[in-house]
Amino acid sequence: MASKVQQLAASSFHADERMYESARPSFPAAVLKMVKEGIVVPLGNPTTVSSLSVLDLAAGTGKWTRLILPFGQLVAVEPSPGMRREFQLVCPDVDILDGSSTAIPLPDASVDVIFIAQAFTGSQTWMH
Repeated sequence: MASKVQQLAASSFHADERMYESARPSFPAAVLKMVKEGIVVPLGNPTTVSSLSVLDLAAGTGKWTRLILPFGQLVAVEPSPGMRREFQLVCPDVDILDGSSTAIPLPDASVDVIFIAQAFTGSQTWMH
């Protein structure tokens, strides 16, 4: 049985994915640089960074995913069907799976890096 958080996350944004995608700002270049230099490069030789396996958890419409494409072999997980549909439009070459932080549909220890760039920022309902 899905938790209240999982149910809310899966049903959020069901009507406004396109608006979310167009209105939500991207991430600053400095953040991407810090992530690459501080996390991604130390895990692998800079010339082999693209061989890392990377999970973008709570990927939404793929704003962060698009920026980390050079970091390795990506897979994304997102609970909202609407967000997954929008994600597939902008990141057609990245697999996106139905799941959440408590139900990741991948084997344990199957990725080198997990990113959660922005998750569940629009609601405090889950806290109550």
